[in-house]
Amino acid sequence: MPLRCAPVRHDALQWSEMADAPRLRGYWSNEDEPLVGTMRRKEWNSVAPPGDQPAPVDLTVTPIAKLLKDASVLGAVATRVNSATVRIAVFRYDAKDAKHVNQDQYDVCTNILLHDNFPLMVVAATTELNDNMRRFAHETVAFTKRPVCDGFEHHLPDVPSDIAALFKRDQ
Repeated sequence: MPLRCAPVRHDALQWSEMADAPRLRGYWSNEDEPLVGTMRRKEWNSVAPPGDQPAPVDLTVTPIAKLLKDASVLGAVATRVNSATVRIAVFRYDAKDAKHVNQDQYDVCTNILLHDNFPLMVVAATTELNDNMRRFAHETVAFTKRPVCDGFEHHLPDVPSDIAALFKRDQ
């Protein structure tokens, strides 16, 4: 008598390993907003700010942490830009600069498939939108660094007061 099995539900599968898209990540690292790193979506969701209002964010578990290991970080705040992007502004103290506060900004692409350049990046990276890529996009968020020329001030005399108030409220 043949063994009867229930149909496989792909949404119920538990993967032992995270999907990866090395060609896409390699290509993305050379874009105008270079890829800083990726992390598991469920880990990001544990530190992501709730709602659409700016909120302090813990960077220690993110790919940004390795870039800031020797920096004097004053704080970081995350703001939802749209349904697929969260922007993180990091404020660091730098005694060498005339204006001692430096602001760096990073975008967290929370839906890789909705990234503006995703179709072009897939083609340029000589990869394809297959099951592995979809799994990678579903399991992963990507962090990119915004160029300073992208409409924000890098050197500041102080942390903006509305941002500083968020840091104080979070303590």
